[in-house]
Amino acid sequence: MQQQWDESTSTLSGVSETVPGDAYTLWFHLPKGVTMASAKVEVGGQTVAVQSSMKDDALTISFAGQAKPAAWTLKFALVEK
Repeated sequence: MQQQWDESTSTLSGVSETVPGDAYTLWFHLPKGVTMASAKVEVGGQTVAVQSSMKDDALTISFAGQAKPAAWTLKFALVEK
């Protein structure tokens, strides 16, 4: 897995190799005041269905494993108080 943070757009992106057909889950800790704005996964230029869940400060992003590397992009935003 590789990942990269773009501070100017609050975007974390990466590429993961997964097991075809098996559920694949990414886990992230989000500090207070930060929320996920969007999540996208693409394989070979095709968008893959993504499920996200937030419990306490733990964010999970899940999708079906693919035969080719999966490129994922998560955008974050500050929560207004």
